[in-house]
Parts: sequence; structure tokens; C-alpha cells
Amino acid sequence: MATEVNRIGEAGRLNQGQVRALTRHLETVARHVRQGRPCPALDMRDAFRDQVMEFREAGFLTDRDVAELLGSLRLLEPAEPGQSQVERSYAPGVAGELRSIVKGGEEIRYEVIDGLAIYQGDIILGYADEFEAAASADGASPDLPVYASGVCDRPGDVLRCGTWRDGVVGYDFALEGWGAETLAMRTLILQAIAQWEARTGVAFERRTSGERVVFRNASGCSSSLGRKEFTGFTPQWINLATNCNTIGIVVHEIGHAVGMFHEQSRRDRDGFVRIFPERIREGKDHNFDRYARDEGMDVGPYDYTSIMHYYCDDFAIADAGNAIEPIQPGVTCADVGQKSTPGNSQGLSDGDILGAFTLYPPRYEITGATSGEVNDRFELEVVATRLSLPRPEHMVWTSDRVAGELRRGHTLNSVALGLAPGPHVITASVTILGVTVATRTISVTIRNTAPDVSLGPDREEDLNVPFTVVSSVNDAEDGVCPVTVCSYTWDPNPDIDRGPRAEYRFTTEGPQTITLSVRDNGGAGTSASVNVNVVNTPPQPTITTPTTGSGFSVGSTLRVSAYADDLNEPGGRLACSRLRWSSSEATDAFDSRFGCTPELTFGDAGARTLTLLATDPQGASQSTTVDVQVVACGPSCRPDASFVIEPESELDGSTFSPPFSGPGYLLTTELTLRGSIFDADVPPDNPIQFWWELLPPCVAPEITPCPPAIPLDNGSVVVTGFPAVADLTFRPGDHVAEWAECQVHARQYTLRLTVRDATGAVNEYSRPVHLACTLI
Repeated sequence: MATEVNRIGEAGRLNQGQVRALTRHLETVARHVRQGRPCPALDMRDAFRDQVMEFREAGFLTDRDVAELLGSLRLLEPAEPGQSQVERSYAPGVAGELRSIVKGGEEIRYEVIDGLAIYQGDIILGYADEFEAAASADGASPDLPVYASGVCDRPGDVLRCGTWRDGVVGYDFALEGWGAETLAMRTLILQAIAQWEARTGVAFERRTSGERVVFRNASGCSSSLGRKEFTGFTPQWINLATNCNTIGIVVHEIGHAVGMFHEQSRRDRDGFVRIFPERIREGKDHNFDRYARDEGMDVGPYDYTSIMHYYCDDFAIADAGNAIEPIQPGVTCADVGQKSTPGNSQGLSDGDILGAFTLYPPRYEITGATSGEVNDRFELEVVATRLSLPRPEHMVWTSDRVAGELRRGHTLNSVALGLAPGPHVITASVTILGVTVATRTISVTIRNTAPDVSLGPDREEDLNVPFTVVSSVNDAEDGVCPVTVCSYTWDPNPDIDRGPRAEYRFTTEGPQTITLSVRDNGGAGTSASVNVNVVNTPPQPTITTPTTGSGFSVGSTLRVSAYADDLNEPGGRLACSRLRWSSSEATDAFDSRFGCTPELTFGDAGARTLTLLATDPQGASQSTTVDVQVVACGPSCRPDASFVIEPESELDGSTFSPPFSGPGYLLTTELTLRGSIFDADVPPDNPIQFWWELLPPCVAPEITPCPPAIPLDNGSVVVTGFPAVADLTFRPGDHVAEWAECQVHARQYTLRLTVRDATGAVNEYSRPVHLACTLI
């Protein structure tokens, strides 16, 4: 602290006695501060300041000397008792000497405090005498050019307020620090620096020498303006007292160092705010001056939310009301200047970012595609060549062939835009609040080739049977061409349209042609066709009763049963009315020759063949036969039996592993067995006993004995010349437990009806069924 005093003494501007007096004053102030005695420290501070100003008036000291001496003193100053209000000014509560210089016919006013020229309260212009000498050398007052809502940077200005070389601001911390608050204040400063780097084209670099700003502890909150071009003012200062400890204040003061003025000093401010001179503290009304007419220009709209805007009560007389207020409808003082309040993030506004990019234009290039021909599926990206990229919402993409914006962001993907084929000049602009500060362009010619489409080889399909046609589509620009990119049109219209695949069911035989037309989002299209021969497969009849080899007596009656599978009919079954029965024995008689279950009365004895002919509506037919024996029975004839199952079947056997044919049911299904019992003897050997059984699967009888039959029901009937009825209704699950693989497998069981007449003659009739636990 005494170094500055000794330097001035060595320069010959003070004698040894004057040096000793000032040194004693500084040491006494420091001792009182260390001992926590603010009042004696403040008294001695005032004595030191009075002595320095006396030497200045006597001509012994320059303004530079005064600034260095009083600046050292401010590093020792304790807070005034009761002082807590943060004021963004160089020396809160201190009234300096008001001076002014005329530039372009307009007055520019500033204060001189501690030998420094202070502008608008917290902007340090430099040592007052050197600043004024520079202005006089140019034959004019200092030029305070204002760009972009208040920034300085104008060639030839006497203020020498310039931008930092390559957009890099050097910075350092003063050795004295902030005492116990040093770590917290340095952390806050680094957070504010990070915000400037992330949102603007400004970078910061720690330096211990050369051009730089030094963050130091001093009374008040203030900063130098821009990069000072006269070398005497190095390093520059950003003064932050310990109560300047909000992110908004630090960001604000760094804004001055970057080169930005206060927002309310714009030329157009009177259309947005009202100044109340009568409410401003004495000697501080110059802080509300606008910049002179020739000093710069306003860029972008007026920004109430700028971090560089005064609060409404800045420099206002206590209890007198606000010194400045917004006049635009819907705007209140709560919206002005980002005052530190709960929920207020205190950061750079879009207007501040616009100002910074005006001073330090973003440097970037477009990558992802080179100028020339590209397909209509490409992506462009902006990449910073120096410092940071602007925020995504400030990067605007346009094309000379499309009205308005394409999108905002750091990337441009052509897929969602549907740009038309042909030449395009694509521009990536940094545009903030309607003001463009930088542009980059790339010229491309978008090509678009039609997609390749194939429907595969010609095919044969069954009449009335649904089938699927799957296309193979490949587009040079769009790949497999999903429905979000390409349109699909089928001819004729399919039953179900799923874009690249369709389902058809033809109801007439003969050749058919299916055509698919595909058009990509660029308008290029092509078609492909496949020929389909629609055929009618004949029905497949099956006789379930009687079975080949069965024996019957002359005059006995049998209810025959049958069905016919037909792929081309609804449900896969041919209507019973299309089943026709016949017998090779002319004496046999059917009660109806058509149907699934007519009754047959056997005539003369002998072998015969029963024939079932199935004919579909298109005339395709198929037949099947069974051979039976009819005898003129005596007492040795056995009784006979047969049955049908209702419903005929419930499961699709092709869905199980392994697949099966024949009837299949769930364990929970209620089955009805329609049994017929008769005796060929005349008269019959009554009564006839019967019993129903369910036989489990027998997997390997040569290794493991087959499981025993499961009894279901039993009884007796009397046959009186016609078949007797022996029906049974049951649920398989009441007799059969589930098995481990029942979710995918069905097991084959056997239903058996056994009959025995009064003579002890026994006969049986059985049918296989498949049982499963669940549908697949």
C-alpha cells in the first residue's frame, strides 16, 4: 500500500516529509481495519484523502497519482456503519467533481473521483488528466460511441475504447482478495465469465501481465470500459466490494469491460422510459444522460430486461420515488434491469447478446455438405471456428427458394423440410431480435431420383383366401422409404393397406394384376406390378361315420356323418347342403341324399361302397368313400355303436407345434357326444349296456405301459328296431389336468363308446380328439 506513495516520492513530486505523512496515514487506517475498529479507520481515511487532494491542488500530484493513492486507500476501507444497500457505482455515497466536454454540439458529463473519470456512476474512463489530455490532443471532447443497445467501439474515438483482440479478454485477480469471502467471490466471478463465454462471442483468458482486467476488492461496484487503447491505464479494474455478490452485478460490470454502456443511455430511450430529475440525488443527474448524437447508433429494440439497464431506484432520493420508470403498457419496474429478486436468474438478455455479437461477431462455418450436388436427404451443421456458437434459437436457416425461415438451431436436416429439387442457396444467419449480425452461405443443387420398387415374382393364390403382398422399396435419397417420407398407392384397392404391404382377397377366379405406385417427398415416383393367378381348390370331404370295415345287419339304420374342408369358403368349411351321398347297393335307402348327417337304412346283405361327393359353388368337386359289410345277422351278431362330437372342432391345428388335423378343443369347452346304439339281431339282444371312456395319449407302449382309460359315464338302453340314443355332455378339463407345455402343444386323446348286448357280445367305437389349454 505504501508502494504508490514511495513511487511518487522517488519521482520527485513529493518531499520526504510529505511521503512520511501519507505513509503514516495509510498504516494507521490499515491497523484500525485489522483491529475491527471502523470508526477510527474512517476518520483517518478522510484525513488521508484531504491531504492527497491538498497536494493535488498545489500541483504536486497528477490525477494518475491521486487515483493510485486513493485506490490503495479504498482497498482498506471498511463498510460505513449501517451500509448494506448495493449501489452499482465506483464510490457509493461519494460526490465527485462534475466535469463536462462538448462533442458535436452536445455535452458529455462525468465525475472525477480519486483522480479517475467516472461515467454514469460505475464506468471508469481512466485517469482524468490523461483522459482529458487525449481528448484535447484530438481537438475534441471524448467520443463515446454507442452500438447495439449501448456498446463502444468506433475507429478514431478519443476515448480509445476498443474491443479486445480476437475477442479474448485477459483477466486476473488482485492479490489482496476479499478476505474470508475470497473463495465465494472468485467462484461468483468465474460463473459470470462462464455465462459470457457460453452466450456470446467473447472468451476470457487468465493473464498476469499485459492487457487485462483485474478483479479486486474495493468500495462499490465499477468497471473500466472496453479495452483501453492508451497504455497508461493497464491493467484495467473491475471493482467488486463484498456486497457486490450477486451474479447479476458481476455480469453487469463485466459487460462494461467488454465494451457495453447502460441501456437507458440509448438515443431512443425517451420513448420507453421517463426520467424524474427531481427524484435524483444531488450531483447524480448526469448518470442519466443519453449518449451524444454522433457517438453511435441503437441496434435492436429497446431492452427493459438488459443486464445493463438501471434499476428504477438507482441514484434516487430515499422515499422520493423512482428516478426512472418504464412508460410502455404492461411493463413495470419489476421487469427493468433484472434486479436481484427470488426467481430472477439474472443473466444476459437477448439484447445484451445482440450487443456483444455486434462487438465480437461470431465466427463459424457450415459443415456436413460441400457446395455442389447433394441428394434430398442431407444434414448441415454450423461449427464454431473461434470461441462459442450462438445459442440455437439465434441461428436461423433460410433458402433462397423458400419463403421465411426453414428452422432455428445448430443443424439443418433436409428430411423434414421437403426442399424441392434444384439449386438452393442455404444461409445460416445469426439473428437476434430481428437484427442479423453474421451470415454464412452454401450453394447446393438437390437431386432426387425415383425409388426402386419390386413386388416379387408372379404368384398363384386361392379364391376367397386372404394373402399379403410385400413390396421391396429402395430410394437413393430416402433409403427404405418409410410412409413418413414416401406415399404408397395400390391398385386395385386392397382390403388392408399398410403402406409398403397390402392384403387382398379375390372373389373371382382367373388372372389378376396388382400395381403399386410409390412417390417420395421430392415428388419422384415409380410403379411396379405382380400378376396373380386366382385358383379354386376343390373341397376335401371326410366321412366320419361309418368307418371302413364296419359291419351292419340287414334292415338296420345308421346315421352317417361327414364334412368337407374348403379353403375357398367362409370358415374353411363347405355347406352341408353341398354334400351328396350314394351307395353301390341299390337296395340301400337314405332319408336324404344331401347333408352332413342323413340316415341310411341297409338293404340286402353283402359288401358295398358308400360314396360322399362334395361340390363347391364354383363347380369344383372331390369325393371320398368307405367300404362296409352288411350281413343277415343271427344270435352271434355284435351290437354296434357310433357317435358324433358337437361342436365339430374349435382349434386351428396348424398353429400348434406340432400341427395336427381333426377335431381339437380347449379343456374348458363343453362337449356333447351324440351316441347311437343298435343291434343287428332280430329281435335285438336287449338290454344293451354302454360306457363312455377317455383314453390318454400312449407315447411309447413298448417302454412304458399306457395310462388307464378315464371313465366318463355308463348306462343301458333297449333297442326296438331303431338306434337307441346314448348322449353324453362333459368338460375335458374336469377329467384331465393341464400339462407343462400346454401353452404351445395340444395332446391327442381318444373318445371311446363301448357296447355289450345280453349275450355278452361286445363292440366299440372310438374317435381321436386333440385337447389344449389355451388358444394360440
